[in-house]
Amino acid sequence: MAAKKFDPLELQHNVKRNASDIQDFIADLGSWEDGIKTKDKKLLKVLRDLAERNCGQRDRGRERARASKRGREGEAEGQRVLRVF
Repeated sequence: MAAKKFDPLELQHNVKRNASDIQDFIADLGSWEDGIKTKDKKLLKVLRDLAERNCGQRDRGRERARASKRGREGEAEGQRVLRVF
């Protein structure tokens, strides 16, 4: 088996190619990170909007239930009053 000769020019070429590959990878990673941040912001906005909408519906539902309960209590009191007279 023949030993491969050490070639400094080939080594330098490989180091430069590897450095270039790493720089490309880091650039791609940065753009991916920016894209994910943008998507995160959009999703958080959608979630906040949905939460606000749901909270508003929940509050309206509670108010309706309270009003309905007050109405039933008022009817019941009114019926009692009618029975007294």
